[in-house]
Amino acid sequence: MRSSSMKANTAVSDDVLEQKSYGRVYFLVSLAFLLTVLWAVWDEAVTRRPWKHYQVAFDNMEYGQLKKRLEGLKAYLAKDHNPGKLLPGLPEKISYHQLLKHLEKAREELEQNREYKVLLKTLKNLDQNLYSVNQDIQFAKAEWEEVYYKFKIAKRQKQAYQPYADQIKTLENQISSYKPEQRVLEQKKKVLEKTMKSLTAEYDKYNKLYQAVTAEIDKLGRQLKSVKQRWPQVKQVVIESYDKNNFGEPILKVDRCQSCHLGIDKVGFEKAPEPFKTHPQRTLYLGKHSPERFGCTVCHRGQGSAVDSVRNAHGSLHETDQTPGQNEPLLKGVEIEASCRKCHDEVTDLPGAPLLSQGKRLFKELGCYGCHTTKGFEELDKVGADLSRIASKVAPNWLLRWVKEPRKYLSNTKMPSFEFNDQEGLAIAAYLWSSSDKPLYTMPDGAIDPEEVREKGKALIEVIGCRGCHKLEETPAWKIAAEGGLARDFAPNLYQVANKIKEGWLFNWVQNPRQYLPKTRMPNLRLTPGEAQFISAYMMTLGDKEEKAGIEDQLKDKGLIGQGRKLIIDYGCYGCHDIKGMEKQPKFGTELTIFGEKKAAELEFGYVTDIDLTWSDWVTTKLKEPRKFATERIKLKMPNFHLTDKEILALKVFLKSLTSETVPLSYVQVLSDTKSNIEQGRQMVQRYNCQGCHQIEGKDSKIVAYYESRHLAPPPLDGEGDRVQPRWLYNFLMKPITMRPWLQVRMPTFPFTDKEVLSLVRYFGSIDKQERPYIFVDAEGVPKENIEIGKLLASKKYFNCFKCHQQGQKPPEEEEEASWSIDLVLGKDRLNPDWIVKFLKDPKKINDRTKMPSFFFAKDAGPEEVLQGDEEKQIQVLRDFLLTLDQAN
Repeated sequence: MRSSSMKANTAVSDDVLEQKSYGRVYFLVSLAFLLTVLWAVWDEAVTRRPWKHYQVAFDNMEYGQLKKRLEGLKAYLAKDHNPGKLLPGLPEKISYHQLLKHLEKAREELEQNREYKVLLKTLKNLDQNLYSVNQDIQFAKAEWEEVYYKFKIAKRQKQAYQPYADQIKTLENQISSYKPEQRVLEQKKKVLEKTMKSLTAEYDKYNKLYQAVTAEIDKLGRQLKSVKQRWPQVKQVVIESYDKNNFGEPILKVDRCQSCHLGIDKVGFEKAPEPFKTHPQRTLYLGKHSPERFGCTVCHRGQGSAVDSVRNAHGSLHETDQTPGQNEPLLKGVEIEASCRKCHDEVTDLPGAPLLSQGKRLFKELGCYGCHTTKGFEELDKVGADLSRIASKVAPNWLLRWVKEPRKYLSNTKMPSFEFNDQEGLAIAAYLWSSSDKPLYTMPDGAIDPEEVREKGKALIEVIGCRGCHKLEETPAWKIAAEGGLARDFAPNLYQVANKIKEGWLFNWVQNPRQYLPKTRMPNLRLTPGEAQFISAYMMTLGDKEEKAGIEDQLKDKGLIGQGRKLIIDYGCYGCHDIKGMEKQPKFGTELTIFGEKKAAELEFGYVTDIDLTWSDWVTTKLKEPRKFATERIKLKMPNFHLTDKEILALKVFLKSLTSETVPLSYVQVLSDTKSNIEQGRQMVQRYNCQGCHQIEGKDSKIVAYYESRHLAPPPLDGEGDRVQPRWLYNFLMKPITMRPWLQVRMPTFPFTDKEVLSLVRYFGSIDKQERPYIFVDAEGVPKENIEIGKLLASKKYFNCFKCHQQGQKPPEEEEEASWSIDLVLGKDRLNPDWIVKFLKDPKKINDRTKMPSFFFAKDAGPEEVLQGDEEKQIQVLRDFLLTLDQAN
């Protein structure tokens, strides 16, 4: 009974469960599933594809621009404008409405012309007949080819081939029979077409003009249609063999940046918002760096393969962990210039990367490599003065003040401030003084009148050429800022040199700098003892000596000397200066070879909280306030160079370029021999400050501002490679000679090596596209009659050349020195014969500042009675005369 009851209850409960509805649950689950699917599809197709929105927006923008141009063009033509102004170079310039009127009139006249209609019908019939004849010929030729093939096979297999030969002859006769009719029809067609051309000439002329005017309209119409038919798609550039895997094998690099940056290589989007903007200076950057080959990330970095979000593509995640190639951030602003170095490292002044070039120059000039090992800078000389004989050169009081605070002596010095206290400054000065050799330099015997010193010494410094490198006045901060914040003095400012230098040392230094410092870049001005005495005596009037008794005795303290040695080692003074006892000390600064790819997590920010935790902010702060990140555990030693904001930016760009990235040779700019010569020469020009005195490559010299007339200043060197013979230039640079005796400024003797002089000779030749290593002048082969006629033309009767030109030891006849010019006796060994011809033809074209008159300004400008007025021959005989001119004649 009990069992039966339990079974009945179970049956009832099952019925109840079966009768319960789960529709709502199923509906909700299904709805959730559907929403999940829709969300997944939406997220995959839309949310993770932001480039689709950008492409739609850009297409609308481009469509709008094209439509606006099309409507503008149509409106322009509707205003009855001259289409010739819109499309220059058209055969006739008439208004658009006039063009339509003429075209319609010409068409109507053709349609009403009976001769034209008859001719058109005749030509049509003729074409049909000619087509029929040509078809017969083609069919016969085809049959001939088939029979000839059978003929060859039969003959080769030694079978009966005569039937084929007979058939070939029949077909050839058949083809020949069609030829006369073909020629007659072609001749008739040629005559009729000529007649037709004359009948349609008027219509053809206006129709051609109409097609030219409407070509742009048709082109814009096609472009509009193309834009409208576009479908969003990933735009991918595959850069072959650029990246390498962990095994050093070249792999493909994928770049999809142009999926969003759609206007990057298109004109007309210069003012569009990002990411649709045209690349800045598009011709300069993309002209030689096609996006189809280089992509974008080669220069801009970032994650070129990422298209799911802007943040991922730009590498903006994880500011403190931006691993190169994995989460590498996009370079922003001027930092993009940093990428240029990996392909263009050999270029001194790289177009399009001014800050990178300036930063590299500053890195060298400030001697950063003296403390920081940096690949590529290992062989450079130290930038600071040689201190191994400092005691013979400077006053002890000055040395102490200089070590403590150099900018109190020279506000624009390259020497940084180490912020030493009095004790530290005294200790360092003590070691330098004690370790120094102390040779005695003396002035010559005899007193000099102070008034004479001021007059002659100052006059010599002002005109002899010192001003090309040295300033004699303090450079205020506002002037440095006005000059772009990169105006570090090339050589020491001398405005208070008497505060520093010992007079005896100075006298010997200006006479022969290399006697004191063999590696110096200071040239020898070949001063006489008298000139050197006046200059050194005058310079000792610049600034007031600040004497402090007992300093030299303090510098002899052994305890201070030991402390000074330790400080010099701790702060790495030997990185910039040669110091006795420090010859084998290693560089102690952080290596900078791959500093540009350091992650923010690897940099010490100390307790600083007012900057972002980024590489860029850390470097900016470090260069501006080198010890700001110091803590009680971290002692920082980097000195303060008092860099301007622009100098910091330039150095930061250069430091960003220091990475381990290696670029395939196919992407590296390999300089041609000509460009290599130019780059090596530019480095020499920078090293020896040639532009301090001379205008080179269009850049004016600094020294010219100190002369009343440019004629009294050093000459411009633009065109020097074309003007002079390479051998003469080599000899002149090695051992300068006087070419303008009346000038007080003189070319100094530089401590050039043979290699350096060759670099300069090749540089000037390459700049002017004159790269012949030798020029042979056959003075003995010049006809005597040419010399005599040239001498006549150079005489007072005609051009009177020696009125202004020096002739050996004989000065010019003109009393006004401002009109005097170079010694013509030097022309034989100095001047390029081809250049003489070009210069005589048009002096102003060669040098727009020359005072040389143009004797051959017009075709018939030369004297008629000489060589029958043939100006070309007159110029040649003048050149021949100059090439044979010497002291004897």
